[in-house]
Amino acid sequence: MYPEIEYYKSWEEVPEDMYQEFEFSKYWALRVIPGQGLCALQEELFTIALLCKIGPSGYQGRYTFQTLLQGCKAICTWSGEGRPGDDWINYYGGQEGRVRNLQHPINKGHIFND
Repeated sequence: MYPEIEYYKSWEEVPEDMYQEFEFSKYWALRVIPGQGLCALQEELFTIALLCKIGPSGYQGRYTFQTLLQGCKAICTWSGEGRPGDDWINYYGGQEGRVRNLQHPINKGHIFND
């Protein structure tokens, strides 16, 4: 769906001037996760986003969570393989486009036309 972007795979690759950009974009709880590169949390209007594969031109994908606690738990415990736990609602980005977690209570029982 979306082209792969260049992303930071370690702290050593992140230029010092990008830290101001992270602060401006309100990225927090930054963590390098194996296989996912630099990841961070970002507050959205109604959800918390876990951003994956952050690079100089943005991020590759994002998982949405209903609460801050769920987002914090995900970024702290995710090994980088598979999905970040069971609490995520939707994933946007990468080659998959949009993926819904049909096991999440918000998505259960809904019929989607997207």
